[in-house]
Amino acid sequence: MFSQLSFTYRQKFYLIIIGGILVFAALYKKTYRNIFDIHGELDLTKEMIISPEKIYSEIGSVRAEIRSIDDILGGGAPDESSEQTRIFKFITASGLPVDITRIRDEHVFHEVDYTVYTNEVELEGDYEQLISLLYRMELNFNSSRVMSAKFYTLEDYISDKISLRLIINLQNYAKE
Repeated sequence: MFSQLSFTYRQKFYLIIIGGILVFAALYKKTYRNIFDIHGELDLTKEMIISPEKIYSEIGSVRAEIRSIDDILGGGAPDESSEQTRIFKFITASGLPVDITRIRDEHVFHEVDYTVYTNEVELEGDYEQLISLLYRMELNFNSSRVMSAKFYTLEDYISDKISLRLIINLQNYAKE
């Protein structure tokens, strides 16, 4: 088929130029664009290394942001029994017919600048009461934050009853 086509030298020249441009565009897209992007990142890194004053000002702004987050999230280190007592009082003061089936011991995680206190409470009741209590705890319980909540059912084979349970994990964040 192509043997019957005859191109002039001018047409062949233009085809070679167009093919070269296409090859160059594909080569640029595959390799050179990435090289130019990496070169730009390298220039930014060199600039950051050369100007440590800029880095120190950024560190200062990050520290100020951390201080403001510390003020929002945590206060002093809570006493383990008093935090669990606050949780117990809040649940009982809600007036909802839910049962506290378990309050686990407080888990304490220490880091250099802060400490995280985690409490786990397991409740039993109807779905409406459990979800209402969970909502109230998220809105009104200020000494700790609700980090997770998990609903599950427990079947008692002896009495043939199914009970709905809710595990709430609460965390308090304290500065060192």
